Amino acid sequence: MDIRKETTITTPFYIDNKTIYQKRADGNQEFVIRGVEMDSSYGPKRATDFAIDEETYLRWFEQIQQMGANTIRVSTILDDNFYKAFYEYNKDRKQPLFLLQGIRVATDEFKTKRNKDYFDFYQTLLKDGRDVIDIIHGKKVILTNKHKGSGFYFYDISPWVVGILIGDEWDQDTISYLNHTLDKEPAFIGEYVTTTEQSTNFEIMMAKVIENIVRYESKKYHSQRPISVNSTFLMDPFQYQEHYAVQIEKKNAFNIDRIKPTAQMKAGLFASYAYEDFDFSLLPLIDSSELKSFSDVKNYFELLNRVHEVPVIISSIGYPSDSYFHNTKKQEHEIVEKLKMFDSLGYNGNVIRSWQDVWDRRAFETSYAVDLQQINEWHDPLTSTQHFGLIGFKPYRGEVLMQVDGNDDDWQDVVESFQNETTKVLMTRDHAFLYFWLEDPAITNDQPFYIGLDLHPELGSKTPLLFDITFDRNIDFLIVVNPLAGARVYVHERYQGVRQNFLELTNGRNPYFYYPDKDSNNYEIVKYLKRNKKILTEEELLLKQRRIYHYYFKDMELLKLFNGQQTEQSDLAVGDGRIEIRIPYQLLNIYDPLKFTIHDDYYQHYGVEPLQIDRLYLAIGNGKFTNPKSTEIYVEPLKQLDRVKEYIKPSYYAVQNYWKGED
Repeated sequence: MDIRKETTITTPFYIDNKTIYQKRADGNQEFVIRGVEMDSSYGPKRATDFAIDEETYLRWFEQIQQMGANTIRVSTILDDNFYKAFYEYNKDRKQPLFLLQGIRVATDEFKTKRNKDYFDFYQTLLKDGRDVIDIIHGKKVILTNKHKGSGFYFYDISPWVVGILIGDEWDQDTISYLNHTLDKEPAFIGEYVTTTEQSTNFEIMMAKVIENIVRYESKKYHSQRPISVNSTFLMDPFQYQEHYAVQIEKKNAFNIDRIKPTAQMKAGLFASYAYEDFDFSLLPLIDSSELKSFSDVKNYFELLNRVHEVPVIISSIGYPSDSYFHNTKKQEHEIVEKLKMFDSLGYNGNVIRSWQDVWDRRAFETSYAVDLQQINEWHDPLTSTQHFGLIGFKPYRGEVLMQVDGNDDDWQDVVESFQNETTKVLMTRDHAFLYFWLEDPAITNDQPFYIGLDLHPELGSKTPLLFDITFDRNIDFLIVVNPLAGARVYVHERYQGVRQNFLELTNGRNPYFYYPDKDSNNYEIVKYLKRNKKILTEEELLLKQRRIYHYYFKDMELLKLFNGQQTEQSDLAVGDGRIEIRIPYQLLNIYDPLKFTIHDDYYQHYGVEPLQIDRLYLAIGNGKFTNPKSTEIYVEPLKQLDRVKEYIKPSYYAVQNYWKGED
């Protein structure tokens, strides 16, 4: 209950003339967001475990501010440790950190109903909007909270909260249902915001969420702060030429300018977009009618900023680091280049995604292949979204951090799996890779050699085509090692995981209509799924006269060779008669690295079904040793990981140089 008499609305931050301003004792100043997103996950701990303690948050806040950032973005309500630490960090500082507080709904809440007012995600936004206001003002107790944090929120951090950001990743089908299937809703007229006659149902719904938040804070705390609805380029305000819209899957448009603040909304609204990297320019794809008033615009991002009447920020700029297996771009270079671009175009700020690597993030291309209930417990080099952090986490193997450099220092505690007069085999593993130390005459520096691996008891061949080698048992995987270039991993064609899961996406054929035989001798390079970013003109589409496929298969990258200097991302080190090699679990169709379950036969079980194994077999050969003998290697289950090492990536220092004016 509000029992205070004063009615003046305070606005620590407000918007005027396409600019965000901060109210200060020494005069109001323009505020440009230099932000980084922080998640609540920590190594093998899920975000919903809220395992980060106050001491860690305080240490991270210091590192983030030393990097030159002035703002932290959180996408949802975190546990009370975060807000307490944020208060303790800021309370006595002349230069505090600021917060962009997000409100996010879970994917399982995007459920459609005939009545818009009863959509699960809408009701969640209304409730969380009020909760967030109480939390930042230090007047909230949440004992349980599905998908979000809980605790005793008794610290008033409102002076340092820049704004509220509604939404993170929207379900495009749900928005399409709202806008195109349900009856058009009349314009909304609220006390703090209104909508125009052109507003879509989704825009009207977001206006109601904004009204709910602003009214609650205004009436209860006599305060306001800027608000935005997070969007993406594929929800931008523009109409695209139809044949291009189909190809880029442009289904919806959202324009925050169609939500109008009234005189009672003192803090104002701003636009927010999550950046996505395209291999083509969006500007030529937009309908020419949209560009009549912007004939001098040179690129899409200039247009996006100029078309809005409110300030525009980029809420997410992210690239995977070198720890991602398929990374072809330098994270540090890409992030800084985008920061420079958006700054030069007059955007009101940028947020980097993210501060730390997040092990339980999923990706469409790899989710089918692993146990999603425990992906947080191991770090997957093949899932790009797990590698966006400016800092990362390395898993310990007991007390050891494994490093592929050709030295056996980190192997001293590993017992030999096999040893005789000529051959020595050691195997170990951590929560990211399977490691082998091999000594054998077949391993040489001057010619390629082969490593055969048998995991599945019923698949594979002894005589892989195109390779002059015969094994004593069927192998599933063949690693061809070039001592001067790296190593390529081949798989028995029936065990090619992406085929059974994605074949129809790449060429329209059902993978179960025809599939490889169990006794096939054909081996293929292990492949992964890539999105086809090529855009066809209308004439090219007419010439094709067939369906457009948005995905294709690409060969897995080579296992990277140790070069004598850089060891962080090396996958193999070759010496005369010996090799040290590590292999990502997904590259070997391992479903759960902890239990050590693998993919069973796809064509007997209709997709991925886990198969428990307790051993694998390995053999080494070359052009001279063409009949190698297999070694049996027992595999013990892994215990849950209880220790990781934080490390700072080169991107941290690159951003620091830019934001502190040294670049």
